[in-house]
Amino acid sequence: MSLTSFFYNECGSKSGLAKFTRLALMLAMLPSLLMTTGHASELLDYPNVQVTYYTVSGKTTSAIRSSINHFRPVDPDDGKRYDGLTLWRIEWQWNGAANGGCDLANATVRAIITVSLPKLDDKVPAQKAALNKWNAYITALKGHEANHARFALNGVAQVKRAIAKSSCDTANAAAKLILEDIRSESADYDRKTDHGAKEGAVFP
Repeated sequence: MSLTSFFYNECGSKSGLAKFTRLALMLAMLPSLLMTTGHASELLDYPNVQVTYYTVSGKTTSAIRSSINHFRPVDPDDGKRYDGLTLWRIEWQWNGAANGGCDLANATVRAIITVSLPKLDDKVPAQKAALNKWNAYITALKGHEANHARFALNGVAQVKRAIAKSSCDTANAAAKLILEDIRSESADYDRKTDHGAKEGAVFP
C-alpha cells in the first residue's frame, strides 16, 4: 500500500526569523529528503550541527578586528554582519494512515544547524597579547552560538509533542507555534547578551 508523507521544512537565523518554508507531498517509499550534516566537537558534539569557518588574520588586535569585519558573515534576515552566525532548519514528516488519516504519533522531526565562526590563520603569527584576547573571545563566541543551536535542538521534542497532540489538519500549525517560541527565545537571548558581547564574545 502506498501511503503519502507530509514533509515540512523551515529555516531560521540566530535572530529567530524564518528564511523560507516549504510544504510538500511525497511517496513514503521514496528516500528521505532530510539533510545530513557533520558533527561539531567545538559545539559540545551537538547532533546535526555543522560548523563552517571563515579565516581571519593579523598580528595585532586591531588588524585581527579589521579582518573579522571584512570576512564575517551576513545575517540573511537583517543584512547585518556578525562575528558568529547560527542558521537552523527544522523539518518534520509523517506517514499517512491506512484509514486515510495520518500517523502523527510517529512523526519524525529533525533540526539541522549551521554555525559560522572565525578561525585565526596561524600562518600569520599574532602577538601574544592579541592571541590571549583571541582565545578568550573565541571561547565565548563558540559558547554563545552553541546556545543558539541548543534552542533549535530543544525544539525538536517540543515540535514532536505538538504534532502528536494535533489532528491532521492542525499539526503543521501546532508545530509552527513551537518555531515561534524558538525564535522568541533566541531573539531574547541576543537582546539580553548584546549578541554575546556581555558574555565575553567581543574582540578586542
